[in-house]
Amino acid sequence: MKFRRFIYRTRGLYLLVAQTLILWFKQRTGSDVSLPFYLSLLTIVAAAQIFRTWAAGFVGTTARQRETHADILLTAGPYAHVRNPMYLGNLIITTAMAAMSGLWYALPIAWAAYVFVYANVIPYEESYLWGLFSEEYKKYFRAVPRLLPTLRGYIARQGVFQWREGLANETAAWVALPILCFFFWQL
Repeated sequence: MKFRRFIYRTRGLYLLVAQTLILWFKQRTGSDVSLPFYLSLLTIVAAAQIFRTWAAGFVGTTARQRETHADILLTAGPYAHVRNPMYLGNLIITTAMAAMSGLWYALPIAWAAYVFVYANVIPYEESYLWGLFSEEYKKYFRAVPRLLPTLRGYIARQGVFQWREGLANETAAWVALPILCFFFWQL
């Protein structure tokens, strides 16, 4: 559990390292993609980041903390359809950015980093939520998938969306993603 806690606390680092490594390979090989393909991937990255910001708007200030914390079990907004909407957004962003490199081996690198992080982070968070919300979480856990959204939303919804919190939680991503996407096009 100590290892998972460590990964949870440093989770933002690993995908950035993977993308930086992919950028390095892209620069060394001179790999490229067409402008229409790049723009379609850029649109996917932007949509996934908007989705993440929506999810972050329900989390409040706890998204900026390095420790797990929950006052209520979030089941509203995107959390009514998928238990880990921010991590789903990360998967989509990670995949699209790896594809921007034009390197066949970029996807395995990106996905390996993603699996390393979230195979530790998700069970760590789930264990915390089981302990805190027990029966309530058991119902939610059974009704809502971990990463593959369901159209049928969870009925007992709780949580309030706040744009200010969503944007505050995602400020670093809104700064870093355009820079990374620029480098994926220019290198």
